[in-house]
Order: sequence, then structure tokens, then C-alpha cells
Amino acid sequence: MTLLTRIPLRWSIPLALLLLLLLAEAVTFGYSRRAADAQEEAAALELVTQDMHQLQETIRYRLSPDDWSGAQAALSTWGGHPAVQRLVLTDESGKVTASSRVELVGRPVASVFPGLDPQLARRAAATLAGQVAPAPDRNTIVACSPIPFGTRGKLGAHRLGMLYQSYDMSFRKAVRRHALQRHVLITGSFHAACMVALGIFLHLVFSRRVGVLVAAARRFTAGDLAARAGLGGEDELAQLGAAYDRMATEIGRSHEALRQVADKYRVVADNTYDWEFWIDAAGQFVYTSPSCQRVSGRTAGEFLADPELMERIVHPDDVPLFREHRHDLGNGAPATARLQFRIFHTDGSLRWIEHACRPIHDAAGNFQGIRGSNRDITEQIDADAALRKVSRELEQRVEERTGALNRKTTELADSQRALINLVDDLNQKTAELQGVNVRLTELDQLKSMFIASMSHELRTPLNSIIGFSSIMLHGWTGAINHEQQENLEIILRSGRHLLNLVNDVIDVSRIEAGQVGAVVEEFDLGELVAEAVNLVRRDAEERGLALRVAAVPVALRTDRRRLLQGVLNLLSNAVKFTKRGGIDLTVSIEGAGEPSRVAIAVRDTGVGIREQDLTRMFQPFVRFGPPDEAAPGTGLGLYLTHKLVTEVLHGEVTVESELGRGSRFSISIPARLP
Repeated sequence: MTLLTRIPLRWSIPLALLLLLLLAEAVTFGYSRRAADAQEEAAALELVTQDMHQLQETIRYRLSPDDWSGAQAALSTWGGHPAVQRLVLTDESGKVTASSRVELVGRPVASVFPGLDPQLARRAAATLAGQVAPAPDRNTIVACSPIPFGTRGKLGAHRLGMLYQSYDMSFRKAVRRHALQRHVLITGSFHAACMVALGIFLHLVFSRRVGVLVAAARRFTAGDLAARAGLGGEDELAQLGAAYDRMATEIGRSHEALRQVADKYRVVADNTYDWEFWIDAAGQFVYTSPSCQRVSGRTAGEFLADPELMERIVHPDDVPLFREHRHDLGNGAPATARLQFRIFHTDGSLRWIEHACRPIHDAAGNFQGIRGSNRDITEQIDADAALRKVSRELEQRVEERTGALNRKTTELADSQRALINLVDDLNQKTAELQGVNVRLTELDQLKSMFIASMSHELRTPLNSIIGFSSIMLHGWTGAINHEQQENLEIILRSGRHLLNLVNDVIDVSRIEAGQVGAVVEEFDLGELVAEAVNLVRRDAEERGLALRVAAVPVALRTDRRRLLQGVLNLLSNAVKFTKRGGIDLTVSIEGAGEPSRVAIAVRDTGVGIREQDLTRMFQPFVRFGPPDEAAPGTGLGLYLTHKLVTEVLHGEVTVESELGRGSRFSISIPARLP
């Protein structure tokens, strides 16, 4: 109905009649179609029932328990009918034994008739009578009939087969629907022509004159105050047109008088310096003076179009005060209200507004709106804020400088006393430092002398012990018994161990003194790894440890001796702290073609290291071992390895470990030193 009221009468009346006609035709067509479909379904059900009965008798005659070919021939003949979709015969297990479509033979009936209602077959089997029912789509009929049989051509009951048929009745329905549609089209066209003729007649006698009156009213509301209807006659429409003409004349006179008065007041309001406004009882701006653009940066049209614009430009901190003020005025506050708040100008600045307004009431005391004025007092609020700020700053500076002067006086006296004491302490410390420096110089000389002496005095006898014990152990001085061999092996291992300790101490001292530099040479990393592994292989085998190596030949240019020393230290530690399992040494390369860095990693299955001890791994004289055993060695091996790798080979040493699961130490160095 809302749509029809927006259309002219000359079109809405014929359109309404046409819509009613179409609705009636649609209802009639729907009812007729359902009735036709029901008739076709009933006829199709009857036809399928008769066909199934006749086909059942034919199959009983041709069916043999061990030969289904006769039934297959019968189904192939009947399946030629265009309305028969599927026609199958199943044995007692539900498997297709004969069909109008040979490719369906051997398949289960559930796959041939998807969505088949199992209750239909159960009722047919229980009653030994045919069952016929339309499918859910109402376009297909599914029928099933049991076929008990015995010998050829005779009815028996010791074995049960089932005949299924799917019949398409959509073609019969389509034929009847087409005929029905043609009938509805013919009758609907005739009725539509009658309705259009009736609409034209009503337009000529009724809606045309209404259109004249509406056109005059539109011109009048658009500003043409001289627009009149001028309808002749004595009927109701003529009387309505005459009343409209008289009303338009009176409105035109009043409008002219009001325009003259409004022009006088608008000239005054539009030329005021302050922002004058008038808001009606609904909160809509009725008037706002052009000065609003000077104060806020927004035009009068923007405020007239958006009544919420005023509140949106108020500073968020002043919004509660502004809303409370508006609420009081809306509830009929009698006196003039004044307040100050801030608004945002379109240029991004804040403007202070002195707002004054008062409610307007009619003669009956009803609230009619708000009349008010906004004055920009930003400059006044700012010459006041600036004076107060300068005054506060001056007072604060005087207080700060007075306090600072008092503190400086006290601090100066304290500083003078402290300076005297400091000079005395410096003189005393200078004398003490001079003595300490002399002592340190002497100690450094003694240390160098000790290292040189130790290098000669300790290594010479140790080399003799190691050399002669090795000669005796190999039997070059004569045959030895088993006990002597064991003792000599202990002497040889202890001598080598002591020599390694001495070398470690000497190397540490030389590194800390900055006396160790890199001796660069070209060599193969695979050969170095093999040499280090051979040196610890015997100890690993004695402990029953598997020693696995995955290294590739890589040409390096670095200090071979120091790299071998570091790798050997890692392997020795792994053998020392591993009781069972094995040790893996792997080499990885960074960079294709010419390698840029190489990494040698040693992983063991030993006792592992506690997490809190990992940060102290590379400190001197730190030893780690099982909680219930004393850790062997001096604790210089890892410290020395870290020093050699970082300071001589310009690489790094990393460690990963888990207590009870083993450790992984890795040396990463540049492939070529300058």
C-alpha cells in the first residue's frame, strides 16, 4: 500500500486493479495445478499397479530358481517404456539378478535405488502384496512386489525374490501443466484488458482532476504563491479546489507580511559581532548568525543541518558542564544562564566561549526553545592566563634561587673540607700506588722467570720419564713381565698427563701475557680431525665407548697446532666424562665453493652439566664432574681452549648440555686467517 501511495492516481488505480487480477490468477493457477498433479498421481499409481501385477505374472511364468535369463528377457522388454526409469529383480539377499539395464545386474538394490524407503520393501515382503508409493520429489513412483516361486511357472513359498520399478510421471504432469498455463494465459489476458479499460475510465472521470489539484499544490509549495487549481463543477472535487484556492490566497498575503518583518530582524541579527542563535524545543537550530563562522570556523548551514554539531566541537573536559546546562534549560529554567567553555576551531585551535542564553515560552507557558549568544573571549582568557603564569613563574624562581643559594653555601663549606681531606688521601694513595707498581713489576719479572724455569726444569725430566718408560714398555731394554708392563703404562700415562698440565699452565700464562700469536699455515681439516681422534681412540676403546667421526676434507689456512690442541681438549674431556654410549665428532661448513667458516662439534652421552654451571664453563680452575665423584684435572683445559679459539683463531666456543643426557661442545672458526 505504501508503494501505491507514491504513484500518481492515473497509474495507481489501474496498477492496483492489475495487481488484484494477478493475485487472483496466481491463486487460481496454484489451486488448479495442485489438483491436476493430484489427478495425474492417482492415474499414474493406478497404471503402475496394473503394470506391476501383469509383470509379476509374466516373471512367475518365466523364472527358474537356477536360471534368471527368462526374467532378464521380460524386464528388458518392459524396460523399453520411456516412463520406466529402472526395473530390477532381486533375490532374497537383495542383490539384483535381472534388470532392464544389464549393467545393474549384481549390484545391491540400495545402490540402484538411492533413498529407497526400507519400510516399503518390508511391508511388501510381510504381506506378499505389491506396494506402490510416490517418491519425495512427487515426480517419481517407486513400486515393489514380492515374487515367491518354486518350479518353473508355478507359485511356491520356499524362496522369495522382489521386483522393483521406478516410474517417471513428470512428463504426464508437464503436459497437463502446459495446457493449464495456456488456459490461464488466455483468460488472464482478457481480464487484464478489462481492468486496464476500467482504470482508464476512472482516470478520465476522477484522477485527472485530482492531478490538476495536486500540480497546483506542488507549484505553491515550491514557491509559486500565484498557483491555483481553478477546478469547475459542483461536485466534491470542485468544492475542494475552491477551498484550496481561497487558502492559497490567504497564505500568500500572510507570507508577504511575515517576509517584510523577518527581513528587518534578519538584517539586525546577521550583522551582529557575536554569534547569535535560536534553538527550538526539539533541539534543532532555527537560526544562527553568520558570525558563527568567525568564532568556530563552521558555516550557519552546517549548524542548521546538524543539530549535534555544537556538542561535538565542545572540548571533552567541558562536555559534562555543557550537557548539564542544556538539560536545565530544557526543564524550564526561568533565568538567563551563563557559562564559559572551550570549542575546537576548524584551524585546530581552542577557542574560549562565553555562552549566554535563556529559555523562550509562549503565552501559555509552554517551552518553545532557547535564544542565546556566543562570544569569543579567547584573547581575554589567554592577556589573564599569561599574567597568572608569569606571576607563578616569578614566585617559583625566587623560591628556587633562594633555596639554591642556601644549598650552595652549605655545599661550598662541605666541599672545602672534603677537598682538603681528598688532597691528603690522594697524596697517601699516590705513595702507596708507587710502591705497588714497583712490586708488580718485580712480580711480573719473577713470573716470567718462573715460566721460563718451569718450561725447562719440568719438561726436561718429564720428557725423560715419558721417553724411557716408553722404551722399556716396548721391550727395547729387555723383556718385562705383565706386572712391570702395567706399572710402566701407569708411569707413561701419568707422565704425559703431568706434561699436559705443565703445558696448559705455561700456555695460559703466555696467553694472558699476550705472548701467543697465530702461526698460519695451509692444511687439511680432515687430516687434523683424524690425528686428534687417533690420539684418544685407545682411551675410548678401553672405556668401551663408540667413537664416530663425520668429517670431510676442507682446506684451511689458520694455526694448525692451536686448532688441534682445542679439538683434542674437547675429545679428551668427552672420553673422560663418558662412562657408556659413545662420542660423535662432526664437521659442518658455511659457504658454497670456498668455505667462509667451519664448525667442529663433539657430542657425548656422558654425565652432562647442570644448567647453573654452564655460565662458568670457560673460567680457569673450574672442574665439573658427577656429584658423587671428584672431578679430574686442573680445570684449565676448557679455559685454555676458549682462550686459544677466541684470541688466536678468532672464533668462538659454545656448549649445550643436559644433566644425565650428555653435552655438545662446538668450535666455530674462520676458514682462512689473514
